[in-house]
Amino acid sequence: MGSFNPTNMEVCCTARPNTPTPTRTPTPTRNLTPTIVGGCAPTNLSVRFANGTPTFDWTRCPGTGNRYKIEVGRANSTTVHASVITTATTPYTFSNTTWPNGSYQWVVTHCTNADCVGGFRSPVSTFAMATTTITGGDPNRCTKKPQGDANCDGIIDSADYVCWRSQYLTGQIPTTGTVIQRCISADFNGNDGANLLDFTIWIIGRGRVRDE
Repeated sequence: MGSFNPTNMEVCCTARPNTPTPTRTPTPTRNLTPTIVGGCAPTNLSVRFANGTPTFDWTRCPGTGNRYKIEVGRANSTTVHASVITTATTPYTFSNTTWPNGSYQWVVTHCTNADCVGGFRSPVSTFAMATTTITGGDPNRCTKKPQGDANCDGIIDSADYVCWRSQYLTGQIPTTGTVIQRCISADFNGNDGANLLDFTIWIIGRGRVRDE
């Protein structure tokens, strides 16, 4: 029998290397949850008028899927005249709502829950509805239009400024608003719509009227 020699022994077993466990890449999912970045109080509330109907607008908060509650009431009253919760990202107009003459107050709340209880409320803003009519003149005999007569009634006054301001801000000749105008055109120099040059023309024309 031979002698014991450890150096002559064969290694019978070799440790297998660790096999890495395969990892699964998760399947991308579409996130349908609105992303609301904090909370903010809406600002820059404004009202535009078309055919005697107000349209409400404000500066939206960051994020997507934001909900807003618009509340409109008569001035000096606790009664809500119109209210809605909306995700509108464009100016909002109430449907099937009448607007009697008078003063109104309104606020917009940035909702933080489905029922819009609490949230971040804007400052109170006001507007007025009226049907006072200023009758315009004959556009074919509008001799003072180049001097700032926007409604062609032969007088250069604040009514012409209302016409110019509305046409300048909206790009359209106004027909209704807090004061219904018969505005012919505030493009006093006939040069592509109402602009700041037309405003200067109105100021000069208004000054001449005061000097007369």
